[in-house]
Amino acid sequence: MHTIRQRIRLIMFSSLASILVLGAFSYYYFYQQNQMSEETQRYQEAYVSSQYIKDDMLDTLEKQETYFAQPSVSNAESVLGAIAGIEKQASTYEEKYKDNNDLQAYFTQIKDGAASYEKELEKVTSMNETIGYTSDEGLRKIISDASENFRSMSENAGDDVSAALENVTRTEQGIIQPPNGVAPNKDEFDEAVDAFKRAISDSDLESGAVSDINSSLLKYTSAMSTLSNTRTQAAELATNFETSALEVTTTVDSVGETAIEQTDNLKQSNERTSTVLGIVLLAVIILSFLLVLCIGWPLIRAITKSIRQLKEATEIIGNGNLAYRVPITTKDEMADLGETFNQMAGKMEQSMIKVKEASEVLDDSSSYLAAASQQTAAQYEEVNQAIGQVAGGAQDQAAQLEESNMMLDKVRHAITLMKDETALVGKAMKQAELEGSNGINQMQKLHETSDSFLKLAQKLTTEIQSAVQQANQIRSIVQTIEEISESTNLLALNAAIESARAGEHGRGFAVVADEVKKLAERSKQEAQQIHKLVGTMNQQMTDLAEEAKAFDAYQQVQAFSVEETTNAFDRIHKQLQQGNTKMKDISSSVSEVAASNDSVADMLGHINQIADEAASTAQEVASSSDTQAASIDVLTNAASQLQQLAKELAIEVAQFEFASASDESAEFSDKEEDLITSDSTESETEAFAEMDVEAEQPDFPITEDEKDKTTDYKKTS
Repeated sequence: MHTIRQRIRLIMFSSLASILVLGAFSYYYFYQQNQMSEETQRYQEAYVSSQYIKDDMLDTLEKQETYFAQPSVSNAESVLGAIAGIEKQASTYEEKYKDNNDLQAYFTQIKDGAASYEKELEKVTSMNETIGYTSDEGLRKIISDASENFRSMSENAGDDVSAALENVTRTEQGIIQPPNGVAPNKDEFDEAVDAFKRAISDSDLESGAVSDINSSLLKYTSAMSTLSNTRTQAAELATNFETSALEVTTTVDSVGETAIEQTDNLKQSNERTSTVLGIVLLAVIILSFLLVLCIGWPLIRAITKSIRQLKEATEIIGNGNLAYRVPITTKDEMADLGETFNQMAGKMEQSMIKVKEASEVLDDSSSYLAAASQQTAAQYEEVNQAIGQVAGGAQDQAAQLEESNMMLDKVRHAITLMKDETALVGKAMKQAELEGSNGINQMQKLHETSDSFLKLAQKLTTEIQSAVQQANQIRSIVQTIEEISESTNLLALNAAIESARAGEHGRGFAVVADEVKKLAERSKQEAQQIHKLVGTMNQQMTDLAEEAKAFDAYQQVQAFSVEETTNAFDRIHKQLQQGNTKMKDISSSVSEVAASNDSVADMLGHINQIADEAASTAQEVASSSDTQAASIDVLTNAASQLQQLAKELAIEVAQFEFASASDESAEFSDKEEDLITSDSTESETEAFAEMDVEAEQPDFPITEDEKDKTTDYKKTS
């Protein structure tokens, strides 16, 4: 590898290979880190998700305790909503962690436990709905009504009956609202009822009253028996809630423990992998550095040595010794650069020799050019003065004609404005006349509409009276609907009682009975609302009938007003027609004045055009003369500067040393003699040609004004 290119290529390939190896190791390292980080984050998310479920489960248990302590529809819905949310969360996490069998199994177990909990809770809420959350619902309403019935019938039965009745009432509360989680004491209630029956039998009540009390008591005890059984089943189901909740909580704790264990394992594996990859990466970096250093250090020394030689040669030639050459000691690209540098130095030496001899010839030619330009400048000065006088007279005449044109333009503008305003007024008059005609037509239509309006009012009064009669019929129908809804409500209540007696088998029928009861209550409410609306509509119809009678009187006044307005529009229309005729006469007069003014303006315009052409011609001649004079001044200055430049060039060239100056001097001497001995015409032509070239790309300082003058001079020539 003798060339710099080959050495640099080897260094570049070595560096590229090192970078690729480092990149591969870095990518693998960061990929492993990213995978472990994602897995760790996944287990942490699973742990956090399990804690969320645990918190929600605790909240659900609190709501459950609230529901058992204070049964109500809102508390039941709150507990069901909470457990449904836990089931939904567990289902979501089950799908999310389906690629991890352990976590998926835990969340599946949580979902199943929540579903079981929800199923048991729905049974309890259904039973409580059958019993009734208040004394006005379900079995509690039936019990309350029956109790009130036989209470009223046994008021005068004696103290024994009253005492037995109080005992029944006391034991009744132990069944209707037993302590939370405790089954109702049915035996104590049965004993109190038997005692009440014996007290009734021993009382002084008539046999018919006793029979009625026993009938109501039978209905009462039947409902209490159903309620007691329902309470007992609800208490048994309540014990299952604790077991389900404990299973869910235990499963949630297992998820957290598994997530923490897997996270610790991942951290240990990550530390071992990081250590191994760090050692390998450090070894690759050290080997790559040593390889690049061994190859690059000799190359840097060789390039530095060659550059130092070129720098020394440049300084020698820059000091004026053009005969110096760079020594060639190597065979690489720096040697090629040295040879090229020596060739450049040789050509520069030859060029400087030619420049030195050409500067002497340039000095003589510039002296002749300066003398010729001074003589030409004097001649152009005289011509320029004569042209200036002619241009001044032409400009004065053009100014006077311009002033006349301006005055005519003002007159033309005033006439145009008057003509436009006249046209606008005429247009407005026509529009007003048209609008007057339209107004008359509209008034006729208004008269016809007024007659139709009166007929419509009469018909409206008749229709309103008919609507009042129909509203009365609707009110009768609504009353019938209310009676039907009350009967349906009673039937639904009886169905609920029968379904309660049937127990689990009558559960579906109880739901249907409850829906029928709700439908009957809703029908009753809607019927009452329709009844109110019909009453309001009837009153409004009566008011409308009274207002329709007053509307007839207003219609007669309106017909009189319409007639008067029509007559006023006729008078306005006639006045507008007369004004429109007068505006047409004014517009015709303004058009004639405008035509006369345009004729005068055309004549002055023609005269002004002739004066402008004369002034323009004089100005062009004066401008051309000024341009030629300026060009001659520039030419004179350029000749002087060219002569000065030739002297400065000779001084600069004298600072250099040439190896072959004597060989070239003879050739340039011969050329100088030919130039000096040539005739004056050829010398002048060559001088102007050289001056033209220098004007295009001058090497001496020229101001911007002088450049502009030179450009104008070239265009004129």
